[in-house]
Amino acid sequence: MTPQASTSGEVPAGAGRGDAAAPPGFDLWRFAARVVRGRVRVVVALCCLGAAAGGCAGLMLGKRLYTATGLVRIASALPAVLRETDQNRPMANFDGFLQAQREVMSGRDVLDSALQQDEWSGLSKRGKAPRPEELAAGLKVETRPRSDFLQVKLTHKDPLIAATGVRTIIEAYQTVFTREQDRVERSRTEALEHRRAALNNDLARLESQIAEASRGRTLTEIDPLCAEVAERIKKLRGALTDVQVAIAGGPELYPKVWESVDQRAGTGPSNDPAAWYSAQLVQLERELFRATSAGLLQQHPTVIRLENAIEACRQRLASLPQSSSPSTTPIQAATVVPKLLLEREAGLKELLVTAQNEMRLLASERENVKRLDEQAGVLRQQLADTTARLDALATEASMGGRLMVVSSGNRPMTALVDNRAKMAAAGMVVGGLAPLSLLVLAGLVRRTYRSGEELAEDLAGHAPFVAVLPDVTGPGAIGQMAARCVHDIRARLQPQVRGEARVYLVASASPDEGKGALAMGLGFSFAAAGIRTIIIDGDLTSRGVSVAFGAGDSIGLTEAMAGQEPFIQRIRSGPSLLASGLSTSRDACMLDAAALRRVLATLRQKFDVILIVGDPILTGITASVIAPQSDGVILAVANGQQPGHVRQAVRQLEMLGTSLSAAVFNKADPSELPIDVKAREAAEKTRKRAWPPKVRELGPLVANVLSSLSHTREEDIELVSGNMELARSDRSNPAISGEESHGAHDRRSRDAA
Repeated sequence: MTPQASTSGEVPAGAGRGDAAAPPGFDLWRFAARVVRGRVRVVVALCCLGAAAGGCAGLMLGKRLYTATGLVRIASALPAVLRETDQNRPMANFDGFLQAQREVMSGRDVLDSALQQDEWSGLSKRGKAPRPEELAAGLKVETRPRSDFLQVKLTHKDPLIAATGVRTIIEAYQTVFTREQDRVERSRTEALEHRRAALNNDLARLESQIAEASRGRTLTEIDPLCAEVAERIKKLRGALTDVQVAIAGGPELYPKVWESVDQRAGTGPSNDPAAWYSAQLVQLERELFRATSAGLLQQHPTVIRLENAIEACRQRLASLPQSSSPSTTPIQAATVVPKLLLEREAGLKELLVTAQNEMRLLASERENVKRLDEQAGVLRQQLADTTARLDALATEASMGGRLMVVSSGNRPMTALVDNRAKMAAAGMVVGGLAPLSLLVLAGLVRRTYRSGEELAEDLAGHAPFVAVLPDVTGPGAIGQMAARCVHDIRARLQPQVRGEARVYLVASASPDEGKGALAMGLGFSFAAAGIRTIIIDGDLTSRGVSVAFGAGDSIGLTEAMAGQEPFIQRIRSGPSLLASGLSTSRDACMLDAAALRRVLATLRQKFDVILIVGDPILTGITASVIAPQSDGVILAVANGQQPGHVRQAVRQLEMLGTSLSAAVFNKADPSELPIDVKAREAAEKTRKRAWPPKVRELGPLVANVLSSLSHTREEDIELVSGNMELARSDRSNPAISGEESHGAHDRRSRDAA
C-alpha cells in the first residue's frame, strides 16, 4: 500500500476538535454506497439475475385485457297513456335511483344469477367459467349526472368471457329489475283492489241507511212534502193571527154585532151614561190596539194618551150606579163574541202544533238523507277514481316498463390494455433492486465498518487522517504491503522538530482490534528511522505486549509510578520497552494520573516518541487515565466494528480533552489496496517465508514489519537489560544513536552479506 492509499478519507491536518463539523444526518444513498463498496461485482451479478427473473415473472403475470361494453337505459319518465300519474311523471331524485341501481347491478345476487345462465355451460365444461370474484374484479358500472343510461364494462383476458359476462349480467339485472317492478305494481294493484272493495262495502252500507232513513223516498219526493206542510203552517198562523186580533178587540171583524149592540143600547149619555162610557172604552181600546200593532212603544205619546183615557173611562164606569134594566147592553154582547173566538183560537193552535211537529220530522228526515247522500257521493267519487287508476295501471303495464337494453355487449375485436411490457419492466426493476434492498436492510439491522472510507467519513473533523492496514492473517494476505502501511503511518506521526518528544496512546474502542500489534509495529518502524522510541505496556489487565516479549515477570510501569527508577529494557534490534510490571487487575483501578505524569516527564527527556498501549476505551480503565497525559491518540478500528462504538469512544476521548492523532482501519480487505501494489504482492506470495517461532508469536503484522527491516532472527527481538543511559542518543545525528542504536550496524552487515 502506498502512502496515498493510507490516507483515504483524510481531513486537513490542522483540523481539531474546535472546528469539528457536526455529525451528518442519515443519508440513505451514502449508506447504500457504503454497503455495496467492496461487493460491486457480486451485487451487480445479483441485480442482473434478479432483473432477469423479475422480467420473466412480470412477462408471465402481464396480460392482454379485453373489455366488452353494454348499455342499459332506465327511463326517468314514461309517456302518459290516459293521463299523467305518479307512475309516468319524472321520478324524483333520479340520480340517486341510478346510483342505487348501479350498486344492484354489481352486487353478489346479480353476479350469481348471471353465472347460472345457460350461456356459461360450454365454458364450464372447458373449465374456463370465471368465479363471481373474477367478474366483480373486472366489472365496472358507470353512470353520468343528468343521464338515464348505465354503462356496463367487463375487462378480462379472454374476450369471449368478457362479452358473455356483460350479456349475462345485463340479462340477470333485467330479470331482477323486472321482478322488482312487477312486485311493486302487484302490491299497488292489490292495494287498489282492496280499496275498491272497501269503498263498495261502505257505499252499500250508506245506501241501506239512506233507504231506512227516508222510508223508500228520495230527496225529490221529500222536498214537495216539506213545501206543502210549510204552506199549511203559514195559513194556520195567518188564521190564528186574525182570531187573536179579533179577540183583542177588533170590531172590524164583527161589525153587525157591534151595530146591534149600539142600536139596543142607544146613544148618548143622557139616556144611559154607563152604556155611553162602555162604548167609549171599547173605542179607546180599539185605537190602542191599532197603535201598538203599528209598532208604537209604551213611551210613545199616543200610547200614553190612550192608556190615560182608558183608565179614566174605567174609573167613571166604576163610579156610576148599576142599571136594573133587563135589556142587553153592549158589554154583554161583547163578552159573548170573545168566547167563540177563544174556542177557535185553541183549535188553530192545536192544528199549528201538529203541522210544526210534522215539519220537524220531515226536516230531520231530509237532513239525514241529504247527509248520507253526500257521503255516498264522496264514496262514489273515490270508487270512480280507484277504478280509473286500476284501468290506467293496466293500460300502462301493456306499454312496457322503464328498463330498456340498448346494447347487450359484443365480443371485443382488439385488446384494450396490453400490460405485459409494463409488468416485465416493473418486474425487472423490482428484481434488480431486491438484492440491493436486502443488503441495505441487512446493513441497517447491524451496521459495521467494512472499509477505511466509511471510517474516514464518520471521523471527518475528528482525526487528521485515517490509515488502512490490510488483513495479514487470512488467505491471500499481503504482508509486505501491511509493513509499508505501518511505515507510512510512522512517517506521518514522527516529530517534525528535533528534540520534540511525542507521547501517543494506542487504543481501541473494543478488545481484539489489534492495538498491541499496531503499537509494536510502529515502535520498530520509529526505531528503524533512528528515532528514540519506547513502548509502554499500559494495559495493566491483559499485559499483552509484556507477555509477547517475555517480560511478564519484569518490573515496569507499576513500580515506576510507585516511585522506583523506571526499569527500561531494550529490544536488541528495535525500540525500548517499559513493561506493565508486576501488576494485577486491581492495579488498573488504582492508576494515579499524577504518578503517570511524573513518569512520562522523566521519559520525555530521554525519548523522542513514547508509545503507550492502553486498554479498550469503552471497557477499560487505564485508557481514560492515560489519554489526558498524551499528545494524541492512535485509534485502532478493526474491520467489522460497529460505528456506534467508535463514535462513543471518540466522544469519550474528546470529553477527556484529548484529540485523535490518527485512526487506523485494521484487518481491511486487500481489495482496498491499489491494483499495482496487489500485483507485486501476489508475486511475493509465491515465495515461502519461514519465520522463527518467537517472531511468529508477535503476530503476522509485527513479523512483516520485522521482515521489511530484515530483523527476522530471534536474537533481534531479544530484550537487553539496561537503564536510562541506554536510551540516550547523539543529538548531532538524529538518525543513529551513540552506539549505532538498535542494531543498525548488524542490519548493514546483513545487507552487505
